[in-house]
Amino acid sequence: MSAIRREIISQIQVHHQNVLPILGVASSDDHPLSIVTPFAVNGNAFEYLTKMELNRRAGAMLHIVSVPLEHLHGLMPPIIHGDLHARNIVVDDRGNGLLCDFGLSRIKHEKTRTATNIVEGGKYRYQAPELLQLQDDFCFRTTTSSDCYAFGMTILELVTLERPFAEYQNERAASNAAERGIQPKMPSPEAVGILSKQTFDMLWGLLKKMWAYEASKRPSMSRVLISIVEILGCLGGTPSPRHPNLPQQGQYGFHLHCS
Repeated sequence: MSAIRREIISQIQVHHQNVLPILGVASSDDHPLSIVTPFAVNGNAFEYLTKMELNRRAGAMLHIVSVPLEHLHGLMPPIIHGDLHARNIVVDDRGNGLLCDFGLSRIKHEKTRTATNIVEGGKYRYQAPELLQLQDDFCFRTTTSSDCYAFGMTILELVTLERPFAEYQNERAASNAAERGIQPKMPSPEAVGILSKQTFDMLWGLLKKMWAYEASKRPSMSRVLISIVEILGCLGGTPSPRHPNLPQQGQYGFHLHCS
């Protein structure tokens, strides 16, 4: 019950057009407390992007989460999503991507949780190395840096339509690789639907920075956004003159129906 209350509090604090809003709460005998949200008719982002043409996928996915995630990290105190992956992004009837399910979100200064809780609540393949490492019976708490790592894995998932560390079938093997600082294998440019080698190299370079073993070496989401705008420029777009570092709604996949 306390976990759901924390989730409700976290989401109610957020007002952003690309964060799934909470309409209310409900209870029943089977479910003492449930969150009520708008229904996303297009399912999650992974399901939605499988229906798109391969060469359109790159622009559609690049900042589907980066703008609202940057917003969360910019709040005072920052809100950490903590459970970021493609299935925690839903798509509404207009093709807008909405960040949802703050199942592990935490206000940054909250107390550290136990290792068991973080493993059960999250996904090994998206978790930063520090979240997988046990030290004196506790593990690191989620941070903006661990969100950055997970977002990098989410980008990889959406452009390849495969789970991160697809070369590892076993979950424990995948987590062991991440814990040791091993990064996913680079897919071919054809596999991610980005035609330009320059664009592909820019994207992969960004992902490698987001997957840095040391959390302090990962970029902020503001810096990630700037890099994404540069990558989108290579795809033929121009950043908004009003907010040169931030895509506007309807551009390059912030609204998923991009050109």
